Parts: sequence; C-alpha cells; structure tokens
Amino acid sequence: MIGESFYNKSGKHIKTALERQFASFQASRSEMNKSATATWLRYDAAYQFLYSAEVARKIKKGTMPTDSAGNPLQELTDTDIAAIDTLLKEHNFVPVMHTPLSKGDMNLDAGIRADQSEYVTDEDSQTYFQSVRFGMPVPTVRTKTNRKGTLSQLSVTGRRRGSVDPGVAPFILMIHALDSAISTLAIRTMKALNIHDAHGLGVSNIKQGANELNKHTFNLLANFSVPMELADSLQRSMDGELGLLESLSEDQQAYGDLAAVLSDVALESEFEPDIFVDMRYMENVRRFALRAESSKLGYLSQIGLVDQYSFPGGAYEVSAQQRELAAKNKAVIDAQLKELNNKPKQGTTTEEKVEVLPVVPTPLPEETPWGVVGNGTNNSDPELVAMLSGDNVTIGSLLKPLANLIKSYENNPYNKFQIELLRRIYETTPSDTKIVLITPALALSSMDELIAFGMTTRGMFSVRNGVRTIYIRGPQFEGPGVTSEVVLHELSHAATAEVVKAAREDETSMPLHIVEAVADLEQLRERAQQYMVDNKIESEAHTLALSSVDELVAFGMTNPQFQQEILAKV
Repeated sequence: MIGESFYNKSGKHIKTALERQFASFQASRSEMNKSATATWLRYDAAYQFLYSAEVARKIKKGTMPTDSAGNPLQELTDTDIAAIDTLLKEHNFVPVMHTPLSKGDMNLDAGIRADQSEYVTDEDSQTYFQSVRFGMPVPTVRTKTNRKGTLSQLSVTGRRRGSVDPGVAPFILMIHALDSAISTLAIRTMKALNIHDAHGLGVSNIKQGANELNKHTFNLLANFSVPMELADSLQRSMDGELGLLESLSEDQQAYGDLAAVLSDVALESEFEPDIFVDMRYMENVRRFALRAESSKLGYLSQIGLVDQYSFPGGAYEVSAQQRELAAKNKAVIDAQLKELNNKPKQGTTTEEKVEVLPVVPTPLPEETPWGVVGNGTNNSDPELVAMLSGDNVTIGSLLKPLANLIKSYENNPYNKFQIELLRRIYETTPSDTKIVLITPALALSSMDELIAFGMTTRGMFSVRNGVRTIYIRGPQFEGPGVTSEVVLHELSHAATAEVVKAAREDETSMPLHIVEAVADLEQLRERAQQYMVDNKIESEAHTLALSSVDELVAFGMTNPQFQQEILAKV
C-alpha cells in the first residue's frame, strides 16, 4: 500500500522526469553495463570450456573418479583452477577494468573486476549432489506432495563459489572508484580524516579541502573515462582471443570447439534478437563510449568553476589552458568517432541476417581495364562482398568476420580445416596486408600491375614497393564470383608466395628444410601433371593448379575438387 501510494503520488512523476531529462544518459549507461556483461560472458564461456576440457582430460587419463554414468565426482584442484585463471589472464580474458588509480600506476591487477562472486548451485553436477536413503521412513510435516508425512530419502545439492553476471554493478563500481580517487588525491595534501565518503576537516582548512576536492574532480574527469575503460576491457578480450586459441593449437578439436563457443557468445534479450558479441558489437560499444567522452569533454571545455563539493570560497577555478586542453582532447575523440562511423559495416550482430540485395547485372557488357562487366558464372556471397568493401580492409580486420562466416555455412565438411588454415595464415602473414575488392570504377593509376596481368583470374597477390596487397575481382565482372574459396586461395598466396620464390631463386637464403619442401612440392606437381596426361584428364582449373608450385599450394589447400580428383590419386 505504501509503495503503491508513493508511486502514484510521486514515483511515476519522478520516473517521467528522469526519462525526459536523462534519456541519453540512461541509454549510454545501459550500453556500458551491457558491454561489461559481454566481457564477462566471453570470460565465463572460455572458463567453462577450459574447465570442462581439463575434467575430460583427467577422466580419460584415469585421475578423476566418476560414477557409473561417467560423471565426475570431484572438482578440479586449486592448482588446476589456478592454471586456467593464469591462461585467461595471460590473454586478457579476465573481465577487469582500470580505475583512475590503477591506470595511474599502469597496473591492471589493481583494477576492478566486472564479474560478481557468489555461491551458485550446480544442479547437474554430481560433485555437489548427495542422496541419502533412510533405513525406515522418517516422520515429517504433511504437505500436498507428501500426504503420508514421512520421508524415505533425502537429496541435497551443495553450492560452490562461482562467477555470475555482473548486471548493473560495473558502472556503479567504476563511479565509486572515480569518487574514491578524487578523495584519495585530495586528502594527500592536507590534514583531514577520511570518514567513508567524507573528509573531516578543521575550520581553518575546510575551504582548502573543498577546493582540493573540486580541483581533482575536474582533473580526473578530464583525464579518465569510465565508458572508455569499460570498452577497453571488452577490446582486450577481443584482441586476446587469437592468442588464447593458439594456446590450444596442438589440439585442433579443442581449438575449433573453443572458437565456436566464443563466436556463439551473445547478450540475451527478452524482446529482441540476441546480440552476438563480435567485432561489430565491439564497434558499437566503442561508438557509445566515444560519444559519452566527447559530450563530457565538450562540457569541460566550457566550464569556468567546479563547485561539486560546495563551500563558500571553495570552488575551483578552471584555467583557460585547461579548457583549451579539454577542447583539443575532444577534437581527438571526435576524429576517432568520425573514423569509426565512416568504417564500412561488416557482418551482423544479431541472429536476424541483414538482407543484401543481389547484384543487378549490367544489361550490356562493358569493357574495363579489369575485365568485362556482366553476369558472373558463380554466385558471389553477399556477406563476403560486404566484408571486403571499403578502403582499409586488411588480413587482420578480415580474420574473425571471415572465420565466423565460414562457420555459418551449413553442410560444410571443411570448415574446421579452413578455420585452422586461416589461423596459420594469420600467424605467418603480416596482419596489415591490404585486401582490395576490384570494382569497375577502381582508379587506373593504382592498378598498373593488374592491367599487365590482364585479370584473367579471380584474384592476385602483389608486393610493390614493400606494400603487400591482395586483389579480388568484384561480383560485377564476368567469370567466377566472390567466394570464401577465392579469398582463402589468395590468402594462401600471401602466406607462401615470397617463401617459395626465395627458396627457388636463392637456396642459400632459406633454411634447408624449406628448400627441400619446395623441391618436394615441385616433384609432386610433376607427378600430378603426368597423372592427368596418363588418365586423359582435361580440366582448365586443374591445369592452372599445376602451372606452378605457388598454384599447387594455393589450390591444394583451398580447392576440394582438386584435392580429391588429383592430389589424392598421386
């Protein structure tokens, strides 16, 4: 009654006022809390996977007892769990954010963890389940489900310490950390009692105390950003994913399974499609953080006095130099935001796929330096075309979106191998290698080599003046379309072409095992050519695949038909 009365008289009006006046802030705060949850979800997914994998390993080894159904009857040891924690920390998967003080010391270990630690019940775990049968029925209270009022068996489930969804806690904790830093920095220069959220000051220095608090309020707001730190926490997790996967490289099954687990991490929504925590989501989080930082710095660049801790004469006067510096920092943030907004969108963040309209073929073929515009003989993948569109596509930026796209292909028996191939390419190829999608309007001056090449193939890899570039013919041209096989083919060239060339032209410049491997590949190529002659096989594609060691390697790793019809027979 009291609660209902308060809501009807005051509460609903307060709610309406907050929604009107602080709608933008509430939306940004909600997104920031979601980003912290996303960071925790990635951590929890990786932790649970590694935990289960270690349990399975111990069961297989015979060092962990199980019940008759094969369920483990023990937890991992503290040493085992510490090893998992160390691995996740090493690759920045632990959901931790910098505070003003930890960032000042450049010590992330002193930051705040996003996750909450609570006792959780694992009803599926036999480790925490116990059932006791009594020798005779035990009297108990009669209930609707126990009309006899006796028990013959009692089952209980224990609880363990576990990491849980942080909810709205991260943003609140970060604000408290900011407030704590203001208090800590202000109290260092004067005599005062630190009384929880207050400073106990004498009459003679209360004005100075207010001034110090207000000064450090401005300085910390100007140099520390809660939204940016929350975004950075998620960014560290995203950047550390490849390293974490590489730690499992000796077990291809585990590598592929963990990659799949992480790609499926999503923020659940009751009324909307789940939001997958991928690079596009990361960009949205960064966009929110940049907007919040720009708005804050814009305010600081205009403020004259800070009187947050109000006392007559205790306000802090902001200098013109400080306002100018805030304005310059805002310009930097705005430039980053503009660059992000102009970045071509890649992939999707929800289960609902973006509808991409099919390419409308040019009615009459049009001659261009790169080929004839017209109908392609193969269907291009519109999502892949979207990924390759833009001015700054590199191997580094393409890796995860392409891996996720390959995993999404149904009935693809080669996806695990292709993802492993991507990983190997990323390890051996500079991540800043450019990828250019050729369109009919592409500037002639930047493509002289392609003119000489004639663009009779689907793509090519080029190194000119130290710049490594992969060119892919767009879907507007006659001939094969843009597919993952085409991209993987050219990526394979980028990873191997220079090594193969060096091994052939100057054997002394390369390790002996590489020279021998290239020689073995040359012999394989010659045997495959002879197999085609002996069996009267006529195939332009297979002939191209055997035209050089470079093509043998690229086709051999990316073309299933060539693998099955030729390589498997020689």
